[in-house]
Amino acid sequence: MITDTSSPLNTHPDSHVITTIDKSALPVAFFERDLCARTATCLGVCPENAISLDENYYPVLDETTCTACGKCREVCPGGQVNFEKLSQQSFGISDDFSFDGHCEEILVGHALDSSILEKATGGGIITALAIMLLESGEVDGCVVTRMRTDKPWMGEPFIATSREEILTSAGSRYTVIPLNKTLHTIRQQEGKYAIVGLPCHNHGLRNAMAQDEVLAARIKVIIGTFCGGTLEPVVVPELLRTKNIPLDSITNFEFRGGAWPGQMRAVFKDKPPQAVHYSNYKDGAYNYLIGIYLPRRCQVCYDGSNLFADIAVGDAWTRDESGKYKYNSQSRVFVRSDLGKRIIKKAVEREVLKLNDVTQDPSYKTHRMRTQRKGLNAPLRHARWQKKGIPVPQYDRPLPHASNWEKLTEILISMFLWTGQVPWLRYAITKTLTSKAMIPLIKLRLWRKKRKYLKRATSKG
Repeated sequence: MITDTSSPLNTHPDSHVITTIDKSALPVAFFERDLCARTATCLGVCPENAISLDENYYPVLDETTCTACGKCREVCPGGQVNFEKLSQQSFGISDDFSFDGHCEEILVGHALDSSILEKATGGGIITALAIMLLESGEVDGCVVTRMRTDKPWMGEPFIATSREEILTSAGSRYTVIPLNKTLHTIRQQEGKYAIVGLPCHNHGLRNAMAQDEVLAARIKVIIGTFCGGTLEPVVVPELLRTKNIPLDSITNFEFRGGAWPGQMRAVFKDKPPQAVHYSNYKDGAYNYLIGIYLPRRCQVCYDGSNLFADIAVGDAWTRDESGKYKYNSQSRVFVRSDLGKRIIKKAVEREVLKLNDVTQDPSYKTHRMRTQRKGLNAPLRHARWQKKGIPVPQYDRPLPHASNWEKLTEILISMFLWTGQVPWLRYAITKTLTSKAMIPLIKLRLWRKKRKYLKRATSKG
């Protein structure tokens, strides 16, 4: 395997070796870095402050202060996800093995505050809910994310305690962020908190709440985002490099800036933002970059719809028969718990959100590409790696049925994913994908997509 010690995609560093602590007291992620989801749940619950993070957000253990209490092992979402246990804990019901999971309601809509919509990636649902919860006194702080001020090409979590701070967190960040390091602060500061996280964050969060009564009492609501996979921290520096943009020249990086659905672009202090690719974020960037910057642990993740959040939110990508999006700049909301229903009802009554109930509309189930990526390809890859002796997380979900063609497709996709492990090849592909040479291919892809929907509409007619 080709490695580059300067690259965040080098997931097998030999520099951090545990020598004095019993391995049975530690998460497997300390020994198999490819199993680390980098949620920092271990850091968040460590009572001895024995865990820190390296420059790529992997955990580092201080063996002189570690007492081998085992708390980090109990909460780690990297080595194991028990879907049945988490379903019972979250909703009091058994896991139904579906991709979308348990839903009380499925809604589509947007925030009604124009100042929120201006900053939002989609419908501004999460930002509006966070502000409502904070201003109504239901919570004292919201755990959200932003890009760092010292390194604006990297993301970080923080606890927002004002409307202004929540607005700075608006928008999506498709990069590894150790959200659950904030659990350390929550354990020390009394108050009521809302958490906004990815599926892996919330797996770790639910584990921590089951083990720690203080966290369980202080965390009042979990809001989740849908996730097709995050991107390695190196993605922004390499995108900037393709456009000859120095790291120290940017003040922020937007993964979906501008008009919906947005573009990945660099933000400067004294000139307009500059896009680092052509077309929009979805058709011209993310769907390609996910193939070479997807972390190894994400490649075998089954949860794309945030199965254990009280409220899960994602883009409303649903199209009509002509291929046009039904709801531009809006979000799809999966309401999973009674608590979630109460919060959503309150938001509608207070005219914070405008929502349409689409629970009975089958077209609002998760679209095919997302279910293929995490509902089919990830399980197939997990089973294939396991047979080859490659370390994989433990799951209690069955392997879905797949045709020979689907199995072959997964292997071909995995071959492309492998290119992300080779720094020079990864950069060469990224430079090509974000160049003008890709414009005709992007147009062809969009034309084929439109043609597919037109054929589908014609056949129905």
